[in-house]
Amino acid sequence: MKLIAMKFGGFGPYKGEYAIDFAALTRSRMFLIDGETGAGKTTILDCLTFALYGNISGNEKAVLDSGGDGQRVRSRFLMGERAETYVDLIFRSGGDYYEVRRTPKYERPKDRGEGFTSHNATGKLMRIDRGIAALVEAPGNDPERYFAYAGEAGHSEAITSRASDVRPEITRIIGLDREQFSRTIMLAQGQFAMFLSLAPEKRTELIENLFGASIYETIQNELAERRKTMKTGMVQEGIRLAGGIATARTTATRILEQQGLIEKESDGPEHGLEILSNARWGLDREDADKLAYPAREPGEILRSLHETVAGIDVECGKLLRAGETENERAVRELDHARSMQADAEALRAAATKELRDIRALHDVQADGPAVERSRHDLALAVEAQPILDLDKAATTARGEQLGAERQAETLRGQLERLPDAGELEQQREQALRKAAEAGAAHARLEQADAHERLIAAAEQAKAQHGRALLTVEQTREQEEHVRHALADLPDAESIERQLQEIAERLGGEQGLTQKLDHVRRMRKHAEAAETLAATLPGLEQRRKDAEAAQQRAERSLARVENDIRRSGAAQYAIGLEDGESCPVCGSLDHPSPAVAPDSVADAQELDDMKQHVAELRDAAEQARADMRAIRQQIDTHREQSEGTGVEQADARIKVITASIRALDEARQQRDELRDTQQRIAAATKKAQQAHTMLAAAEAKAEETGNAATAATKQAEGHTKTTVAAERAAARRQLDTAEQAAHEAARLKQAIDERAELERRHTQAQAQADAAARSTAESEAKRDRALTESEHFATISEATAAGLDERERATIQQRVRHHEDALHTATANLTRSRNELKEALTGIGDDDASELGVAEPAATPDADTAYTDAGEPTPLGAAIAAIDTGALSAATQEAERHAAETGRRIGALTALAQDWHTQAKRMERTAGTWTEQAARFAPLERMAALAAGDNKASGANNGLTLTTYAVTERFRDVLDRANELLGDIQGGVYELRLVTEAPANGNRKTGLGITVFDRRTEQTRNPGTLSGGETFFVSLALALALADIIQAENGGISMDTLFVDEGFGTLSQDYLADVMDMLRRISRTRDVGIISHVDWLKDQIAERISVSRVTPDGESRLEVIA
Repeated sequence: MKLIAMKFGGFGPYKGEYAIDFAALTRSRMFLIDGETGAGKTTILDCLTFALYGNISGNEKAVLDSGGDGQRVRSRFLMGERAETYVDLIFRSGGDYYEVRRTPKYERPKDRGEGFTSHNATGKLMRIDRGIAALVEAPGNDPERYFAYAGEAGHSEAITSRASDVRPEITRIIGLDREQFSRTIMLAQGQFAMFLSLAPEKRTELIENLFGASIYETIQNELAERRKTMKTGMVQEGIRLAGGIATARTTATRILEQQGLIEKESDGPEHGLEILSNARWGLDREDADKLAYPAREPGEILRSLHETVAGIDVECGKLLRAGETENERAVRELDHARSMQADAEALRAAATKELRDIRALHDVQADGPAVERSRHDLALAVEAQPILDLDKAATTARGEQLGAERQAETLRGQLERLPDAGELEQQREQALRKAAEAGAAHARLEQADAHERLIAAAEQAKAQHGRALLTVEQTREQEEHVRHALADLPDAESIERQLQEIAERLGGEQGLTQKLDHVRRMRKHAEAAETLAATLPGLEQRRKDAEAAQQRAERSLARVENDIRRSGAAQYAIGLEDGESCPVCGSLDHPSPAVAPDSVADAQELDDMKQHVAELRDAAEQARADMRAIRQQIDTHREQSEGTGVEQADARIKVITASIRALDEARQQRDELRDTQQRIAAATKKAQQAHTMLAAAEAKAEETGNAATAATKQAEGHTKTTVAAERAAARRQLDTAEQAAHEAARLKQAIDERAELERRHTQAQAQADAAARSTAESEAKRDRALTESEHFATISEATAAGLDERERATIQQRVRHHEDALHTATANLTRSRNELKEALTGIGDDDASELGVAEPAATPDADTAYTDAGEPTPLGAAIAAIDTGALSAATQEAERHAAETGRRIGALTALAQDWHTQAKRMERTAGTWTEQAARFAPLERMAALAAGDNKASGANNGLTLTTYAVTERFRDVLDRANELLGDIQGGVYELRLVTEAPANGNRKTGLGITVFDRRTEQTRNPGTLSGGETFFVSLALALALADIIQAENGGISMDTLFVDEGFGTLSQDYLADVMDMLRRISRTRDVGIISHVDWLKDQIAERISVSRVTPDGESRLEVIA
């Protein structure tokens, strides 16, 4: 970031407005801010900090309030004035230019009335186009040119206009927050020496904040949380895997039992027991509910499970194949029985359908004669219909002709009753000539109105002049009253001096207020510590309850697991017989076989109990963690309270509050003086306003007098009587013209109505003639149709034969229905006989002989069951003789046998499906668990290393990630500081790091510093350095810290550095060395030195000279560049 220019006004000791051209001031890369102590040198840095971050040196709040630092910002020389307090800064960051303007929150006099009002804080951030770069490079000391350029249209764009949004935007743009800015850009008065003298633990905390070490702590916590989460997930997955193994092993046992019942293997039952052993299933040899982990590697357990699953798959396949063979044989027998029954039923159904279709055909053929008669009637009706349609059209045409002739006759009568068209036109022209006189009448009316306005204007001007004269007298009296009131008030300069004296007395109030705030914060922490301590007994009881609940649940789980093991042993005991070896111990005697418990939990219930135990363990651990967290919070609050109790803090608050109240009398006097000051300002303003109002009233009186004279002259010769006579004559003329216009309009309407009647009459006569011709044509067509007809000589005969549309449709439907029925019945009979032939063809020779329907002799009726007359054929008699009852009984017996074998194969298939599903789930869970175990191992080592756990990580330094990172960054700071110290007094001093681990064992190492003196080859405590030595060592450390912070923030370019005070403590030799060091630094950045040492004025040409106008008055500055 590089500063370009800054303007400010009403800030601190500066009452007026000032501007600084930093671009001109830094052309030689180094400048001086000099002036006497207290003149306002540091205020320039406050202006910069306020513009960027909204606060000033020593204040870390986001904004300034109207008191405290607000009083430091708002110039006390503006007390009682409305002038604005502001800072306007232009700077460059990267390749872009920006302007930021801020005003603080402060109290100012009201615009109207008495008293004060709050001016709220404002802030605006703009981006300026890069055309301003030419001004920056141009010579000259003129800061206003930059602000003028930025203010021109199109040269800037707003980034934000909200005061609260400016600070985060500035942090984003320059890459530094408020604290980092103060450590890298502004080495404020007394601040960089403080870093050297900090306690190691405090220095560690500061380094962590400056370098953003919280990210390393976040990484530590994230690794620890991931390790915990992954371990919990791995344990849960292991529990699921053990449950899946138990379920799959139970199913495998059932498969081996079924296989043994069906086919006995040569190895005997021992084969089944070996494959069901804990080792084959990856389980602990002593506890079948636990995985053999970590005794066996996860990959080894996974391979063992794969091998076991393959073995059970082989046995399961054998079992299924045997069941399928038996089932296939039963299904073939069922298919034959069903085929015989289906063939018999098909022959019986086909013969029955053939007889039914023969009878249906006979019924349709019986309706033939009646249908033929209906067909003849329909033909006559069709022939008569065109003649009837022509007769109807002729009748309709005759009616239309008569209607058109009557309409034409009516219109002709209406025309004869109207006046002649020529007469109407002549009357209308006479009326229009009279109506044309309306224009002249309007002109006479307007002239009368103009004369009336002249008279009114003259009267109004005279009235205004009278009122203006009255206002002059009233204003003169008011001005005299205000002058006397101002003379009765005290002198304004005396009030200002008294206010300045009181402000100096109240200057110490800020320190008391800050001290009160600090003690109140201590009390808050002390109260919080006591409140948290009161919760410890309850938390301790909750921890005990949680641990007791965990122990009860673990005992219940152990009992259930023991019952499950007893149940498994009891299953083997059921099949034991004397003389046969036990599959578990091999003994031939069984004196005490295992007995199954009354009730045994299934796999889901066992999983639920294990899940419940895990939840209770987490709850107990959470209770213990809550206890630790509360104790840690109590320690933190007690540390923040600085060992002070609530009662002690209350006593200190009482003492400080009493001191603050002692200033109330001075504050009350200040308020009274401010009220008097406001009354003086208000009276002065009223006197000025009264004088201005009197001058304005006198000018207004003169103006209205001239206007009244001019208006009277213009109205000369006109009175209200003459104007009334003019208006009456004009209105009479206008009324006559308007009546003539109405008459002309009426005549025009009459002419238009007559023309419309003539048009309608002509049209009606033409329609009547056309209708007569249409009637003649329709009657001629009807007569020709009768002449050409074969069956009708007159209209009456055609009418008698005619049928309406509904009757014709009914007859047509009856005929079509008969034809469709005849066709359908014939087709159905043909289809039935074909179906019988197909049924015979589909029966094999053996089945046909068994049914008694072997191939008959070749006769016309050989393939039918009935003749066309409905009599049975030899084939029909054979079909009727088939015993369908016997065939049905045979089918039922075959179905029973097939169902029995089907149920067995279904049970075996379901068992196999259960096995495959459970085995796949088990293998999938085992794969997931194995993958989790593989991922967990490196994460566990990494988390332990970040947490400083030597035992788990294998490291030997015991440092956490945060401590290690902070220590290494601080080593970089010391290395850079030693480079700078190497150029001072021949490099006699070297800073060395001393890591100090506190005794409380929290692994947070303090960053101690020792000074190695090469002249004596001994180390020294920084506290033993002289004032001058402390200054240049602290300066080197602060400069190094600034360089490393910039590097840590992405190598951002910081083109400006301010060093505030401390040079007065240096000897001439040390001062020369420090200046040489700063000159080398100025090769890469602008360096501003704030000091009152006269020697520096001879060394640095460019400077800002600060001074006071009077010993206790406002400050001013001068830029020399």
